[in-house]
Amino acid sequence: MSYQTLGKLGLLAKATEDGYRRALALADNSKGKVGALISAQQGVFQITERNSTATSGCGEYDTSTIEKTAKAVVTLEYEIEPAGR
Repeated sequence: MSYQTLGKLGLLAKATEDGYRRALALADNSKGKVGALISAQQGVFQITERNSTATSGCGEYDTSTIEKTAKAVVTLEYEIEPAGR
């Protein structure tokens, strides 16, 4: 499935998957492992025209063009367990 066919929930799911992959990399590089998810929060959602640098604390929603860039912000907090547990 391409990003072009994902709705808001699909984009949030992709952002969450990416956050988990990043947590795995951080834990692996620090000789630990990712534990339980402690908290998850959705931040602002930015939908802008391609190559735009526009941002807003409340989010952006461009309606002037068909081709857009979507940015979903999620904050995930995981327990990091020491190696050997």
